[in-house]
Amino acid sequence: MRSTSMLILVSSLSSMACTVVESDFTQKFPASGISTLVADVDQGDVEVQGIALMDAFHVEGRTFGYSVNSDNAERNQDANTWDVSKQGDILNLWGQSEYMGAGVDFEVRGPQAVHTSLITESGHIDVSDLVGVHYLQGDSVDVENLTGSATILAGYGGVHGSITPWSSDVVYIESGDDVVLTLPWGMDYDLQIWGDPDYPITVHDLGFSNVVEAPAYFAGLRGRGSTIVDIVVTGGSVTIYDGW
Repeated sequence: MRSTSMLILVSSLSSMACTVVESDFTQKFPASGISTLVADVDQGDVEVQGIALMDAFHVEGRTFGYSVNSDNAERNQDANTWDVSKQGDILNLWGQSEYMGAGVDFEVRGPQAVHTSLITESGHIDVSDLVGVHYLQGDSVDVENLTGSATILAGYGGVHGSITPWSSDVVYIESGDDVVLTLPWGMDYDLQIWGDPDYPITVHDLGFSNVVEAPAYFAGLRGRGSTIVDIVVTGGSVTIYDGW
């Protein structure tokens, strides 16, 4: 698919003046029959926001290229390929860039009840107000009011936000940087954290009946331990807050 509009901007990236070539696109899909969002992006950001009572998925995207040379910026952007399509009950978002100075961003607004599998090889993932089973992988991952099971893999940008798992849900997090997470107080947790010995682990009381602490390790158990939360961090700290 090609873009529907073109915008050429001259801006400053870091301390170097660069030309940025952008092209925006939009798509809309009725929510009926769609249960899962899947994104596969090699360079770019993915944002998904759930909105109560929404009956369609609105997809806005940006394909861009940048360089100190305007011809190269246009070449970088023009080599991007992307697609948004429905296949069965899955809404697929796909973006690929041939050059390093380029990328494809996606922003989705839709119903709150949807499963997700969102991957960006070089970019940021931001999800909010969703209910389902989630797989999120990016350089950095922000989650806000995420409900259900979640697997989150993050690189140098870490993981930040809040998750509400249900009974028997599993939350698994791997991160190469800080994890700052809010979990609801008083659930039947089986929480284990394997941290980096060079960084602290701070866990606020979630109503644990048993706690084990050791260098670069924390375990907390409450009740039957039916909600499993495992966190593995290298290169950063871990902070767990209690939410109400």
